[in-house]
Amino acid sequence: FVQEVLFLPVCVLTRFANLQIPMQCQQLAKAVHSPAYQVTSTQDCFWLGTLKGMEWELIDRQTPAAGVELYYFDGEPCEGGKARDIRIQFFCDPNAGVGNPADYYVVEDSCHYSITWPSVHGCPADGTAAGGSWGWGWITFFIMIAALYLMVGCTYNVTRLG
Repeated sequence: FVQEVLFLPVCVLTRFANLQIPMQCQQLAKAVHSPAYQVTSTQDCFWLGTLKGMEWELIDRQTPAAGVELYYFDGEPCEGGKARDIRIQFFCDPNAGVGNPADYYVVEDSCHYSITWPSVHGCPADGTAAGGSWGWGWITFFIMIAALYLMVGCTYNVTRLG
């Protein structure tokens, strides 16, 4: 069993979080501002992406309330010259809280890392974890009824009243 540690200061830029960066990576953090680091069982430190190499997207475009995905790339080269990268999926879980995740999974495929992180921060900002808001639906419905009323009223006035 090989134990490795990933450091993911998702909400804090690493250059401002040097006290939280693992000791093995502190010197590296001053040279490379990375959002994620890996410390191996042999105490080596690798940067897994750069702040310039980053993308946000929905986990599922058909169901936006499922959560969001943060992808960092252009990390430190590994075997074969491929750059390391890390993908963090924040699945919407209103009960997960705002602190550290209760449960997450890391799948390492060569130099690629994937983390599933149930979090309240993966949920829509309007608090509709179920996948939609009735507020905008009602507003749209009201606007359509008002437009229909005005069109029918104008048509009636033009045809009947001249």
